[in-house]
Amino acid sequence: MHSPIFIYLNSFIGKSIVFDGLVVVFARYFQYIVIVYALILMYRTLVNRDPDLNPRLYIHKAISEAVWIFGSVAAAFTVTAIMKISFAIPRPFLSGIEPLFIHGGYNSFPSGHATVFAALTVSMFLFHHKRGWWFFASALAIGGARVMAGVHYPIDIIAGYIVGAVSAYLVYIFIRPRLTKYLHMFEY
Repeated sequence: MHSPIFIYLNSFIGKSIVFDGLVVVFARYFQYIVIVYALILMYRTLVNRDPDLNPRLYIHKAISEAVWIFGSVAAAFTVTAIMKISFAIPRPFLSGIEPLFIHGGYNSFPSGHATVFAALTVSMFLFHHKRGWWFFASALAIGGARVMAGVHYPIDIIAGYIVGAVSAYLVYIFIRPRLTKYLHMFEY
């Protein structure tokens, strides 16, 4: 069941306490920094505006961004939850791999972390393109660390990235235009 890529990535664990510590930080805690940074960017969208322009435009943009990002993440997370129940693939540590940290949850496919951060990355790319690359690198770091830590297989991460990216794109295509139309109804 363990792929050669999984075995290779997991083989880095246990050789250096410093490296293991970094993997734990990226697999468990770095996500909070990414989320706080996304919230800061969304807040800056609302408050950083040209005083000569209509403030409603900034409020509409901020509301649209928030709904799209949270909607993308929620949609991706919902699809992932359904897939985890449907496939019920056990995590690597349930089949003989020693994980780097204790992890709850027994279903591995697809990775909820990869799904959420892929949805967040796609969403951020469209609103904050230059900073979107930082979110992309962060999603890769979190996914890679979770494979190294022995809590996910590489296919879990890849499937999570696909579900997250597709969910964000579909929310952008179907929900965002309706929201924009709805917000324009309140302009005087």
